[in-house]
Amino acid sequence: KLLSTIPQASLTPSVLNRRIQQWQEMGLDVSELHHAVNAEPDIAYQYYIEIEELVRRAVECEKRIRMIEIRGHLVEATKMRFRILQLTGIDAVESRLDELLSGSM
Repeated sequence: KLLSTIPQASLTPSVLNRRIQQWQEMGLDVSELHHAVNAEPDIAYQYYIEIEELVRRAVECEKRIRMIEIRGHLVEATKMRFRILQLTGIDAVESRLDELLSGSM
């Protein structure tokens, strides 16, 4: 599920910690965001926005991964899911999902 974007003016360390916790509860590895908690507000917000974009893309990939599972790509779906939960290789996962869902193998 997607969570609403936190406006920069509202991004306090406690709010950021809560968002980190929410994403971790979703199974996402957002550990690199921990150092933003004590950063200057502008830098913290930039880190937050970058991670939020990766999370958004990961959530969209998850929806598409469920579709390829239905088509029988169980092993590949498992590998993709691991990568998106780590927020790594999302570009490659999106490309491969495009291939699989368009019928190209």
